[in-house]
Amino acid sequence: MNRNVLITGLVLGLNLLSLGAAYAETTSSPAGVWTWERSGRDGQVRTSTLKLKLDDDKLSGNMQGRNGRETPIEEATYKDNQVAFRVKRTFNDREMVQMYAGKLDGDTIVGTIKFERQGQPMEREWKATRKFDPTGTWTWEFAGRNGNTWTSTLKLKLEGDKLTGVVLGREDREFPIKDASFKGNEIAFQVTRQFG
Repeated sequence: MNRNVLITGLVLGLNLLSLGAAYAETTSSPAGVWTWERSGRDGQVRTSTLKLKLDDDKLSGNMQGRNGRETPIEEATYKDNQVAFRVKRTFNDREMVQMYAGKLDGDTIVGTIKFERQGQPMEREWKATRKFDPTGTWTWEFAGRNGNTWTSTLKLKLEGDKLTGVVLGREDREFPIKDASFKGNEIAFQVTRQFG
């Protein structure tokens, strides 16, 4: 006989022991997803997203613009907690270059953005915060009724604010998660597993 079992309210700090350890390692590096808000000429507040990667001492990344289009950053450097790079974009056949420079402090980068507008040098404050991304494969252990220790595996993917994933069962059978949410360092979801 097959039985469907709904596992609900799995609020995982993943058991945030593993997530927290991985997270702590990133705070001394600029790698990750960074966001900040800015006001457009029309007064609307827009969110900018920057994805940074650090391989050895080489900094690279992409700036996400409107419609999700990504532009590679150029001349990127990272030394003594100082982050610097430039972004070159083209609008209506006009090239615009923005120079970013800031100091990394944990999950915050504070600095300036320099650019030209109609031939005049401009400068604005830049404060970006790191958004933790739980995307990846996570495992945790729990004790069964007979005293045996079992290992569960969870695969997660975060796209924008949408969290999806699967829990792996026996023979790597996948059970999709439902009603998933990610706030702060907490992940919650439901999963229905079939036994028997």
